[in-house]
Amino acid sequence: MVRNSVRCLANGGFASFFALNELAYGGDYYTVAFLGAISTAFADTLGTEVGLLSKNEPRSIIPPFRKLVRGQSGAVSGLGLLAGFLGALSFGVLAAILGLLNQNSLLIILIVLAGGVAGSTLDSFLGSTVQGSGECVVCGKRTETLIHHDKPTKHMKGIRLFENNVVNLISTGFGAAVSLALFLFI
Repeated sequence: MVRNSVRCLANGGFASFFALNELAYGGDYYTVAFLGAISTAFADTLGTEVGLLSKNEPRSIIPPFRKLVRGQSGAVSGLGLLAGFLGALSFGVLAAILGLLNQNSLLIILIVLAGGVAGSTLDSFLGSTVQGSGECVVCGKRTETLIHHDKPTKHMKGIRLFENNVVNLISTGFGAAVSLALFLFI
């Protein structure tokens, strides 16, 4: 999958914002939010890429959990869910090892893990429910983008402007918010 500036901003925009604020103002709050956003993006990417390798057909993340096409937004597999969980966990472990926060290591791991899992789960939920998708008018391929082969796609489902980059931006922001909320209330 091609990475462009919009996709990079959607996946790393919140993390960049929090990292810059950490540099400017300091404090654990920005670090925690940064870790939650990055953990979400990492868990979502691992869940998607590893999930594609699953031998089992993916299912919708929402009831009635019907079978979906491999790679379709909102499709999850056990292998993909495990990969996302382990990705968020490993990011939390790395944050604890690096001592990025002056907190108990187990607490850091749990906060980062929770943000990553919550954010990547929201990503799958939004992908399954409201994310727009279309069909390329040139090649007929189903796509999550508004433009394919430099032509607008034919709208098929979801909210047209609520495309994958919007879902990623919302999800990473949510992962950051979950990690920050846990940090503030624990």
